[in-house]
Formats: sequence, structure tokens, C-alpha cells
Amino acid sequence: MSTGSSPPGDKMLSASHKNQYLSVFRGLLKYLKENEGINIYDYGLIKRFKEENKPVEVLTDEEVQALMNSIKENCITKLRLKTLLICLLSTGARISAMLSINRDDINWENGVVICKGKGNKINELIFNDLSREYLRKYLSERKDSGQSLFATTNGTRWQVNCAERAVRNQGKRAGIKKRVYCHLARKTAASKMFFAGTPLPVVSKFLSHSDLATTQKYYLRGANFEEVQAYHKTLDYGIQKQNQ
Repeated sequence: MSTGSSPPGDKMLSASHKNQYLSVFRGLLKYLKENEGINIYDYGLIKRFKEENKPVEVLTDEEVQALMNSIKENCITKLRLKTLLICLLSTGARISAMLSINRDDINWENGVVICKGKGNKINELIFNDLSREYLRKYLSERKDSGQSLFATTNGTRWQVNCAERAVRNQGKRAGIKKRVYCHLARKTAASKMFFAGTPLPVVSKFLSHSDLATTQKYYLRGANFEEVQAYHKTLDYGIQKQNQ
């Protein structure tokens, strides 16, 4: 007898989720055709679902301050969390890349770190003065001899899921209404750079993107009207008013 409800697990998939499956399916068809000589279906005819353009969410300066102020530096785990967030906001790094860094990877003079990122691409990260200051403080208070830049209390490398959970819980403690997660720091850093006047190609390079469209679509928040008003004064065409 039907109750009118959907069976367990039968939930509507988002367009982006469906497109992930399509990408895998297209890749399989392409492989079979090009490597095995098996042409089942023209993968070029498979059309992607239209995805809804969602506004990019970032942390405001006030939310960043609230988050930082909510973390007391009275124990090594809290200091580690605050240092991690400061480093993510400085470098715009993915959390996986950040946690792969070792102590000896950092050039303490200029703050540059070269590491492998998504797809094994080489990323160049820049740790600003504040992030290096907090790293020195955090590392000086660690009692272990582990080489990982961010480690557990017994010296093993801090794992992504543990860091994500710590950041998410701290966002709730800080009273921030939106969901706080590690990648949000990356989006926040990119948007802050762009709206401070940094050219889009530079922001894209900062994020180690190969496509400007990816930077613009997924990492930059929309402008507000106050910013439109501020930049409206640039519409000076040199037109002279004629005397009557």
C-alpha cells in the first residue's frame, strides 16, 4: 500500500550532482572509443544539465573578526585552529594543500611555499607576516618532533576531516549564521583581493586556477549597490558642458 512518500534514499539530485555522474559517463565512453575501439554512443551528444547560478558566499570582515575573537589562545589545540584559519585567509589555499605542508617547506624570509595542489598542480602560496608570526608561536609551543606544519598533539599530521570539524564547530561558537568551513576562507580571500582592486587574472593565479571563468563563477561574491555607487565616478568621458 502506497503512503505517497518517496522511498528511502530517493531524493532529487541537484543539477551539479547529476553533471558529476555525466562527466564520469562521458569519460568512460571517450576512453572506450579512443583506447578500445568500442563506439557505444557519441559522448559529444551528451548534454549537461543547466546549473542554477548560486551567489558566492564569503565571510565579511566583521564575521572574520568575530571568528578570530571567539578563539582563545589558552591551549595548543585552540592556537592551532586560529593559526590554521589565519593561514588559510592569507594563502587562499585548499585545506588539503595546507595540511600537506611540512615545517621545512616554508621560506620564512618571504613567506613563500611551493606545494602540490589539486590535480598535482604546483601551487605557490604566500604566508603574510601575521600568519608567519602565528606559525612561529604555534610551532614553538608544540612538544612533538613531527615534521607536519599542522599536527595532532602526538605529532601525527592533522587530517582534513578533523580540521573541517574544528572550523565548523568554531563558526557555530562564534555565532556566525552561515555555514563556516575551510574552503570558505579561500573564497573570502579571493573576493577580498578582487574588490580591493586586484585584477582578475592575478586573483586567478593566486588561486592556482587555469581558467578565469572558474575564479569568477565560484570564488567571487557579487557586488553590492554601494560599490556600484563608489565606482560610478569613473564614468568620466571628458565631455565638456557647453555654455548657453
